[in-house]
Amino acid sequence: MPSFAIAAAFEGHDELEDDGGPTHLYGHEKEPEDAESERARALKEQFQRGMEKKQLWMQSLAAQKLYAAVVKSVADCYAPLYAAMGLEGKCPLLAVAQDEAKADHELQTQFQPLRFDDLLTKATEQEALALLVKDRQPMLALTIVEHRDKLAGELAKRAKAGAGVVLPGSNVMDDEHVVTLGSHLRMFYSWAMSAYAMFGPSYHPQLFDMYKRAQDADVYVSANMNVQYLSALITERRYDEVFEFYKFVIQENLPTSVFFYRQMLFAVSVTRKAELLELIVEDMRVKGFKLRADDYLRAIRTYDNEYFLTEKKTMDKRRLNHRNEGARNTGETMLVTPRDTYTMCLKRIQEEEDHPEKFETLVDASRSVLGLFDTMLDIDGLAPRHEQLFPRVITAAVYAQECERIPEILAMHAEHADEPLHYAGVRMAVNGLLLLEKPTEAWGLIRETNPDLEAHRFALVANVFNYLCMKKLGKEIVALMHNVDKLGVSGVFSLSLVKKLMPTLCGCIDSVSDEDLIETMAHFDSIFRLRTSEHHFGVFLHECCRSGRLAVVKTALKQWLVTSGNKRPLKVALAVKLLNAFESESDWVFMTEVFELTDFSQVKDEDDTKAVVSAVSRAYEALGHPERIKRAEHVATVARKRQKKLRQHKQDRKKYSNVGVEAKPMMVDGIPIVSSSS
Repeated sequence: MPSFAIAAAFEGHDELEDDGGPTHLYGHEKEPEDAESERARALKEQFQRGMEKKQLWMQSLAAQKLYAAVVKSVADCYAPLYAAMGLEGKCPLLAVAQDEAKADHELQTQFQPLRFDDLLTKATEQEALALLVKDRQPMLALTIVEHRDKLAGELAKRAKAGAGVVLPGSNVMDDEHVVTLGSHLRMFYSWAMSAYAMFGPSYHPQLFDMYKRAQDADVYVSANMNVQYLSALITERRYDEVFEFYKFVIQENLPTSVFFYRQMLFAVSVTRKAELLELIVEDMRVKGFKLRADDYLRAIRTYDNEYFLTEKKTMDKRRLNHRNEGARNTGETMLVTPRDTYTMCLKRIQEEEDHPEKFETLVDASRSVLGLFDTMLDIDGLAPRHEQLFPRVITAAVYAQECERIPEILAMHAEHADEPLHYAGVRMAVNGLLLLEKPTEAWGLIRETNPDLEAHRFALVANVFNYLCMKKLGKEIVALMHNVDKLGVSGVFSLSLVKKLMPTLCGCIDSVSDEDLIETMAHFDSIFRLRTSEHHFGVFLHECCRSGRLAVVKTALKQWLVTSGNKRPLKVALAVKLLNAFESESDWVFMTEVFELTDFSQVKDEDDTKAVVSAVSRAYEALGHPERIKRAEHVATVARKRQKKLRQHKQDRKKYSNVGVEAKPMMVDGIPIVSSSS
């Protein structure tokens, strides 16, 4: 069967084409033809049969990798012309074929024409280009292309000088008989552009020129030519010209292929031209081109800048190692994936309800991404597999407030994906599950995607803890703390997280009993530091007091006295709160114990000292020991005097320090300089 290249050899040659009218319904009835038309038809059929044989022979050469013979078959077509030019045997293609051949038999050819016929030459050249390009021999292919260009230039030069080449058999030398090499067949330009494309950007100027030459020759460009032209523009990142060329192709209704649209999807993905994406996808569907899973990913990535990626300025790492010196902005930016937490999601949802116009772009992009994902699944029946797809779809579901889809998306990932879920996807999936009030599933996802719970995943666990704190789920907090503890990753419990956990646990009276609270604090003492830090211990007592856990306060203070050498761990301000709480319970005895545990050495507010003395005085009165009131007042007075002296001492030191600085003269070259005013 003749190849497409051979079939295209007769385009544009009206004298060899069938009549342009429609074929008659009955094959046995034919239009009457004159002798000239019948002769033309016979010549055409003879030419076709000959070219079919030659085409099969050339294909056999290529199959044997006898590329030298393929090139020589083209040289054979030009041999009569070179003879007419007085250059017999000087065709440059012969030298190329000889250099390519490894043995003499590789130069043996058939179908050597006795006279030069440009149509035969074009058909042979076109088939040779097709075979060489398909077998990735672009250098030999371009040798054929450039040979014809140079020869055409030489013939034109001779004709202009009045020495045009006339083939044997032509009796009259005029313009009609002078040999010229004009435009070529359609697929010649197409294969030539493919050959130039194989050499990369350095040959793009020739590629663009070949496309223009085809247009100037009124050749109906092929889909491959449009693909090669578009690919070259994209490679050079000339995206404005890419989109202009796309408009030109669509307006002129030029042929395209699925490869053309894949290139366009890449271009809009890189440039984030979301407004053009819908038009391209719709155009593909109209023309029957199906999208692959990779095409859908490119389409989805077009929306990245509107919902998934944000620019963040990078910091100089050398300066980050010295926090006290501050961080310096290097001026460089990087794209980062969403850093949302559950708290941030709640805030965004509330702001979106109040000001929906601020989030219109974000929501529209998210819904478009989900729409493409649904089309990929429901219409094209494609299985999602790519690791970069799931984080984007999950994020879109969270931003579009369609979190109910996340469990289904995670199930699809487990079934189809080849790689573990990307960290960005895990982060947003955790947010989505928490918004669905599924903290257990969120923790399960964290463990599933990172069983060893590496340091870069600590923020995900903290996010779950923050959710539990906001919901005041004390029992679940304790359970999760034990789960984390089993993994031996105490780094999860940052100071900021501990500041949230302690008051939450103290406040969860219904779900965490006093005994469970004390046990939890003891088990996680390395985290809460109640036995080693007076500050943390004081915060714990304050939270217990505020939550009415007075029994826990008593137990904690007794344990402190047993394990600590500091017998006065209570600040005066905290003592005031404890005394007021126990006075409401008429626990006079413990009020006196609180007084004995109070440290009066540092008092910020004298009113707190008076409040302590007043409260313990009432306790002594209630217990029938009024004589101890004077001792309490004496202790407070002594502490007050000591504090006053300490404060005065600090002021004096500061004063003398300032005087010393002011009295120090300025030194210039070792000579003290004193102002005239001093």
